[in-house]
Amino acid sequence: MANPTIEGRVASLGDVSIDSGTISIDQITSNNRPIHVGQQSAVSTDTITTVTTMPANGIKYITKILCSGEDNGKWEVYIDNVRKATLRTTDRNVSFDFNLPLKILAAEVMDIKVTHYTPDSDAIFECTIFGYNA
Repeated sequence: MANPTIEGRVASLGDVSIDSGTISIDQITSNNRPIHVGQQSAVSTDTITTVTTMPANGIKYITKILCSGEDNGKWEVYIDNVRKATLRTTDRNVSFDFNLPLKILAAEVMDIKVTHYTPDSDAIFECTIFGYNA
């Protein structure tokens, strides 16, 4: 019996297209950088608090959001005041990882918010948004 053969080629991440343009894995890895950083001090218990707001100023692709605090908390990602994702910390750190970059339109505002529940404790929380501009 003859050996079976496979014709054609295997698709690569470079073949990924988004909307009307294309984005290669090389563009993602070479242009990916911290694009917004925020911090809030003295965050009160049981109070949802905006740690950072990334303003509407052009199309952006978000690859990761790293969040950290002095206490554990519930972290939420909002786009135009609508909650899009929630993660809770167990070791005071949380990472929102996007397998494919999350596209933020030119007129959209992104907020990263936290609520912590440690009794009688005000805490400091930080957040870094990684990605690239279109």
